[in-house]
Amino acid sequence: MDQPLCLTKAELEELTGRRYSRKQIEALVFMGIKFRVRPDGSPAVLRADLIAEDEDNKPKKKRVGPRLDLI
Repeated sequence: MDQPLCLTKAELEELTGRRYSRKQIEALVFMGIKFRVRPDGSPAVLRADLIAEDEDNKPKKKRVGPRLDLI
């Protein structure tokens, strides 16, 4: 099943821990999560932005082995 483009109202409440739009926006800003404001004043968080952010936060693989470039 395809997921919606944006987080649902329930998902936004779960993510931010807030029920009202103004407080959700404050929480999103605090957490550094990208969002857009809809004409009605509610925040819209794109799923693609969250997935991309999650990919950016994954630990990088460390290089294993001797540093031959230092010889």
